[in-house]
Amino acid sequence: MKLIAAAAALLVTACSSSPVAQYAALTPALDLKSYLNGELEAWGQFQDRSGKLVKRFHVNMTGTWQGNKGVLDEQFVYDDGTKQQRIWHLEDLGNGRYTGRADDVIGVANGIVAGSVLNWRYTLALPVNNKTYHVQFDDWMYLHDQHTLINKAVMSKFGFKLGEVTLFFSEKNIMNTLVSSIAFDKSTLLPINAVERETGISKELLRMWERRYGFPTPDRDPQGDRVYRTEQINKLRIIRRLLDAGFRPGKIIDLEMSALEELVSSSHGNPSATLPNNLETELLAALKSREPYRVREYLNHQLIRLGLQAFILDLMQHANNIVGDAWMAGKIEVYEEHLYTAEIEALVKQNIAHLRPANQAPHIMLTTPPDELHTLGTLMIEALLRLDQVDAVSFGAQMPIREIVQAVQKHKMDVVILSFSTAFAANRAIDFLEELRFRLPLSVQIWAGGGAMRNSRRQVEAVQIFHDLPSMRQAVLQWRRSKGIKVI
Repeated sequence: MKLIAAAAALLVTACSSSPVAQYAALTPALDLKSYLNGELEAWGQFQDRSGKLVKRFHVNMTGTWQGNKGVLDEQFVYDDGTKQQRIWHLEDLGNGRYTGRADDVIGVANGIVAGSVLNWRYTLALPVNNKTYHVQFDDWMYLHDQHTLINKAVMSKFGFKLGEVTLFFSEKNIMNTLVSSIAFDKSTLLPINAVERETGISKELLRMWERRYGFPTPDRDPQGDRVYRTEQINKLRIIRRLLDAGFRPGKIIDLEMSALEELVSSSHGNPSATLPNNLETELLAALKSREPYRVREYLNHQLIRLGLQAFILDLMQHANNIVGDAWMAGKIEVYEEHLYTAEIEALVKQNIAHLRPANQAPHIMLTTPPDELHTLGTLMIEALLRLDQVDAVSFGAQMPIREIVQAVQKHKMDVVILSFSTAFAANRAIDFLEELRFRLPLSVQIWAGGGAMRNSRRQVEAVQIFHDLPSMRQAVLQWRRSKGIKVI
């Protein structure tokens, strides 16, 4: 009985620390069985990773419940005239937890409700250009009032963000009379915590920009808290992408959306002048050729020309975006994306092997957690740290916590670095880090990065989160200074 009680306590703790838990006090409370009951209607749109509107659609829904089990029949009509039906089989597990199944959902969708917010995570079999791909959805629903629900979902594949889906739900009879006002006014009112999660821009920075640049310009809810409109959130997403590429906020924050989109589309950010002007054309041509060796040949040529450091920091960032965008647009097949990943990973591994041995502290272990197959991030980190003469060793992918602890103890590691791709659930990443932190002594630092970490606002005590490679390299210098170590 004690063991059962302890397990129950852990379950409650895990639930309370999930990303959705921050909305527990937000009202009105979302009762999913009550809201998804009867006739509903929704208007939605899909935007690609740059924020460009790609497709719009309308949905008629009918929800019915018997006890804790419900059925939601969704009838989609897209702006190109195509139609689709999805029937969800839902179950209320209690304590704010739900599961859902549908014919085009791989496995089970898992949802958690807190306050007026629901977070769904699932994998969808998505048809694209006569092909079907398994795409991960991180789906957030916000109950604005008793009649209106706002739905935002991030789509990802192979660690690449593919785009976003936005929907606005309402009871059918309400929406028929108020569609124009709701579609404009209600669609935009997201709280600052949600904007931080959606854009990756911290609340502190949003407030500072508001004071310094006059953007963004939030509205205020009845409680006086900041709420942001959709058009401002879309602009913030593009600004964040350009900031990651090296632009300064003061130079771009006053630009119109069309100018910002032009910056993104023309250059994929602000690439180094050393990059080839025809990178996209040549890379995609190599991928689409009937001679796979051309991919390796092209990438190797760029590596020789740029050097390993510039190849990783400049070219790979833009090449990854190019390949991800091309797959989503149907310009390349999924096996061609696999080919790119395999070739660039092999090339980086080969060049790491040719680097002279590095033995300078800190001694760093790199790996990924179970179910995280993407190792490109850890390879990039390993290469950069080795170039800095840091003793960084990759232990491969999918290491359980007990094996990480054993390796740290045996090899006397100073730092453990873990990479979590966008395809990895953010709450799972945080849970993993929390347990690892508990099992490792505080003298061993834990660093984490990757797309999943940008999707979580939860903090883990004594764990450093990084959103770019240069900041992780800077952390090495800070570690050395804290230990009084001089670089040889």
